[in-house]
This record gives sequence, C-alpha cells and structure tokens, in this order.
Amino acid sequence: MTTKMIDSTFAIPTICTSCHASLDAVTNAEDTKRPEAGDFTLCCACGALMVFTEGLSVAPATLMDIPAQYRAHFARAIYLIKEMQRQNQTSKL
Repeated sequence: MTTKMIDSTFAIPTICTSCHASLDAVTNAEDTKRPEAGDFTLCCACGALMVFTEGLSVAPATLMDIPAQYRAHFARAIYLIKEMQRQNQTSKL
C-alpha cells in the first residue's frame, strides 16, 4: 500500500500574539487549502491559540472560540507543545 503525502504547508509569515515568535509557515492538518479568515492556528514555540483574520494576520483566541467538536484536539495539541517546552527547559538545567 502506498501513502500519498499531501503538501499542505503555506508560507504565511506572522508573529505569535503571545510570545512574539516569528512564524513563517502554516500547515493545514486536514487538506490542502490555504488558511482563511476564521481558521485557527497554534504557535509551535509557546502553544498560543490564534485565529486568522482578514488579510491572514492573527489574533488571540481561546478554546471556547473553537467549534466544540475540535476543542479536545486543540487542547491536546496545546498541552503537547507546552510539555515539549518544559522538557526542553529541564534538559538545559
């Protein structure tokens, strides 16, 4: 069986609204469409949840902004990013 990889990464430079990390691309987890206003994204540096606005800038968002059927997935992703941060900080000690 062959698995086909879908190229769903788009160069959309932006800045995290929480940690101010430079974010240079986004990857769509479901398909190959570009992000659009109302789509959500996570900062890989700090786990901040953001929503794309018109013009594809980002604004802070909360889990309550996300449709209920996706909240647990986003909460898990945020937890994993923050856990990786903790492990990286611990390994530097």
